Amino acid sequence: MNVESRIRNQGNAKRGNATETIAEIWLKQNGFACIERIERSWIPKWKGGKIVGAIPNKKVSGDIAAIDPHTGRHVHVEVKSRKADVLRWSDFEGHQIEALNRKVEAKALCLVMWVKSPAEIQVYEWPVDGFGPGRSLNWEE
Repeated sequence: MNVESRIRNQGNAKRGNATETIAEIWLKQNGFACIERIERSWIPKWKGGKIVGAIPNKKVSGDIAAIDPHTGRHVHVEVKSRKADVLRWSDFEGHQIEALNRKVEAKALCLVMWVKSPAEIQVYEWPVDGFGPGRSLNWEE
């Protein structure tokens, strides 16, 4: 991994953590309970006796789990951080789409939270009508 990629990945990780925190706050403000971030495990990359990076140990099914206190239903949340006005199908990894579909089949409430900033959040229930391969969601003001 070159220096540019490493810097970009560090920025993505920091933005992802901040975005997930924003999503957790939104869930709490909207009455969801038992909110837990789905943690990823990492394997350190060593070079010359020093840790120079990390790679995910395995893919996770989503970003946040919660409970809808009104129904007791499991809530599965996939958080996307995009500053652009378009969220593309290709912004999702295959295992994320598979996990969302599996959870819906199991009767969970699945949410996609698109966060542009702390004050700009769009929430969609999965599956999103009209959204699929080659399609995009447009930011709705």
